[in-house]
Amino acid sequence: MTEREKEVFKQVMDLRDKGVEFIKVEYAGGGDSGAIEQYFFYNKSVEEIMWEDDNLEHYESEHFNFVLTTELEDHIYGILNTIEDWWNNDGGYGTMLIRLKDLKYKINNNIYYTQTEHYRNEGEFNLKA
Repeated sequence: MTEREKEVFKQVMDLRDKGVEFIKVEYAGGGDSGAIEQYFFYNKSVEEIMWEDDNLEHYESEHFNFVLTTELEDHIYGILNTIEDWWNNDGGYGTMLIRLKDLKYKINNNIYYTQTEHYRNEGEFNLKA
């Protein structure tokens, strides 16, 4: 295990010791950049339902306030940067739910795109002198 991985594991264990069971990550991007917008730290009350329901956007509950270490945040970005492209062109947004007891995650990723339809037309000006 690298030093960076040890730091990630240490913060996960610290969060678990303080009663955090889930981290909810909200992210958005477009135009060649993207960022994590917000983190929520939860106990089990509503989030196990979220995990089973797989609908991560529609639940809120009381949450803890914590700040992630750079190492853990970088690790989350590393995962987000391997999924569908939510940060380039029209962009996208999504939610990641991390279950700390087994370090599994689920991501609902939404991509914006512009659809273009192309048509060709020909004709002739009917001009009479």
